[in-house]
Amino acid sequence: EKEIWAALQQLFAKPDRPTAIFTGYDPLAEMMYLLLPKMGLRVPEDVSLIGFGGAWREGALTKRLTSVVVDEIAAGKKAVALLHEMRRGDRPIDDNEEIVLRPDLSKGETVAEAKDARELV
Repeated sequence: EKEIWAALQQLFAKPDRPTAIFTGYDPLAEMMYLLLPKMGLRVPEDVSLIGFGGAWREGALTKRLTSVVVDEIAAGKKAVALLHEMRRGDRPIDDNEEIVLRPDLSKGETVAEAKDARELV
């Protein structure tokens, strides 16, 4: 928490303050969600906050967080199916096929509405 607090203070001390933060890990975004108001910043009015995590969204903060998500249940099922194919000998153990799981967006409450382009001029 101390490291995140220090990083946020440094980031928002600059004259060209960010309008959004994207984190690669939902718990990091959740910690920022709690710390930004202590800096006098409102989420999403002053800064949008986007995380990255699993599609299962049950936690109190997790439900509110806008996040790029991957269906961890589908990923687990695919992994089991691939391992089963390898065990049966239908797929080589050193198979290098790329499997792509499409991300989705969990629309929470932490992203501000886009401003009208005319307001930005």
